[in-house]
Amino acid sequence: MKLFYLFIIAALITLAITAYAIIHSLLNEFKQMQPMPYRQRIALLVMWLVGVVVAVAAAVIGIPKFNKADEDFYRKKYDAYLYEKDFHDGIYIQPHEWEYLHKNRWKVVNAEGCNDRFTAVGEYYVEKDRWNRYLDCYNEDGRQRYRVERTDTLMPGRYYLHCAARANGGGAFVYQIIDGKKELIEIWADGNTRGNIFSAARGVTDSISREMKSEKISKEEAQKRLEPLRNMAIANGGKGYGWNRFAFTPFVITKPTAVSYGLTSDYQFTGQPFRGQWFSACDFVFEKLDE
Repeated sequence: MKLFYLFIIAALITLAITAYAIIHSLLNEFKQMQPMPYRQRIALLVMWLVGVVVAVAAAVIGIPKFNKADEDFYRKKYDAYLYEKDFHDGIYIQPHEWEYLHKNRWKVVNAEGCNDRFTAVGEYYVEKDRWNRYLDCYNEDGRQRYRVERTDTLMPGRYYLHCAARANGGGAFVYQIIDGKKELIEIWADGNTRGNIFSAARGVTDSISREMKSEKISKEEAQKRLEPLRNMAIANGGKGYGWNRFAFTPFVITKPTAVSYGLTSDYQFTGQPFRGQWFSACDFVFEKLDE
């Protein structure tokens, strides 16, 4: 900005001297003014040269800085636009997370202390699908009040809801709400190893392997039965990622009914504080039971 003002002053001085010299020369030609004294001409010439040099130097140095400042201004303005664009219901959600949440109809109800993170990848319970995205919240101090919810409308029938979840501390819950009645299930704090999904898969694969070795079943039959479980049993190098399967109480509805469900650590919703740093959930599925 200082260079800009210096350029303006130098340019004005140069233009003023040039204009004065031209006007004086024209008036002198028509005999309306005495010729300019030699010393005055030298002084004006020096001032003019100084003005030209300063103006050119200020322009050469200042134009790149001005362009950069202009670019920075519009970049910040654009970044601010992008940042504001990524607000949904007053909550900042990163684009890749919004894509997942929006596609799967998840609504972030509460996001206090969540470090602008509502999902994660990398520790899904099936090894071949390890990079599947799932609901997740992390705060080193365990201060998050996180709640993500989805609502489905179910037709009359008998159902139960099940899901997969994990946590490294107590006070995180999966839940369902039917006709205003809330059911909470606290997520077991197994951390990020083992879990009943892994243990069940490992138990069944070991059993099948034993049957195959004792020739109770053929190798082909064993491979067929092992295939859907193998990737659960080998997750995290054969240690599991702490995922457990949870099932809610079966319920009957007699008319189309909206059922809400989700994941939370909000003590105002659960009545308990969260006592860990992270928790996750995925694969919420309604199973329709035979009448």
